[in-house]
Parts: sequence; structure tokens; C-alpha cells
Amino acid sequence: MQALNDVVRVLLGQARAFREWDNEPALAGTWDSMCVIARQWRQDPDFLDLWELE
Repeated sequence: MQALNDVVRVLLGQARAFREWDNEPALAGTWDSMCVIARQWRQDPDFLDLWELE
């Protein structure tokens, strides 16, 4: 669980930097990585339905 949290924090930091630098391709790549993690997390038994976006 801690590893997942750490990865998300790193990616969020990257996304913020890429947005600040107007680096859209890098920002899109970071967003895609976060989406992959979210899809995998959805399968975890600790996942709560209230975290899911519709």
C-alpha cells in the first residue's frame, strides 16, 4: 500500500511540473500512468467504491 501511495505522489509531482512547464506530451504520459494504476487499484480488496469516478 505504501509503494502505491509513493508512486502516485511522485507522478502527481511530475504532472504538476509538466503542467507548469506547458509540456503537454509529458503531462499526457503521466496521466496515462496514473490511469493504469487506478485501474489496477480498482481490483484490490481495499478499494472503496466511493473513490471511483463515474
